[in-house]
Amino acid sequence: MDTSYLTEGTIYEVSFVVMLKKDASGWDFPVTLDMEEPNGKKSQCKVNMKDLPREEWIEIRVGDFTNEKKGELKFFFSGYEGGLWKTGLIVKGASIKPKKSFHI
Repeated sequence: MDTSYLTEGTIYEVSFVVMLKKDASGWDFPVTLDMEEPNGKKSQCKVNMKDLPREEWIEIRVGDFTNEKKGELKFFFSGYEGGLWKTGLIVKGASIKPKKSFHI
């Protein structure tokens, strides 16, 4: 994702929009989601897909970043544990949206 399309200095939340089908299988172990910001900062999180609802679109949060430097933002599924084949995951796309902030 080219961050030049985003507002500089804004904090964004990055998520995948996915659905697990009713008969999805192989999701007993966590999957790893990675994000690499244009400044080189890397972050990683693990998600237990087996705990997610089935048959509905949901957002899986990858992480937050502040758009400080123009460049390429990378985010991806990078690994899984357990060595089992996985079925039933539909990836609709990604969501990059400004985090809500409250000013008093």
